[in-house]
Amino acid sequence: MKKSTIIIASALAATLSGCDAATKGFNDGFDKSFRESCTKGAAEKGVPADMSAKLCDCMMDDLAKHKTEGSVFVPSTEQITAAAKTCTANMDLPAAQ
Repeated sequence: MKKSTIIIASALAATLSGCDAATKGFNDGFDKSFRESCTKGAAEKGVPADMSAKLCDCMMDDLAKHKTEGSVFVPSTEQITAAAKTCTANMDLPAAQ
């Protein structure tokens, strides 16, 4: 293999691993932000703190089914609404709107 080919392949591998790190960073940030917003929104609707944490964890688990490994994940409004309906029903909370 030519030296230039090895250098290009190494640079490409480094770039791709940087993309993976950026994707992971984005998804981790999204998860944190979603949990905070979810918990706050549930509390504003009168859901007790312990229940809102369980509700938001349930929703994150439900949304995780739609994630593709190595891709940025931004759920649609429909996916979030479906997760909320599923989780509120499972927890015997008033139905999500």
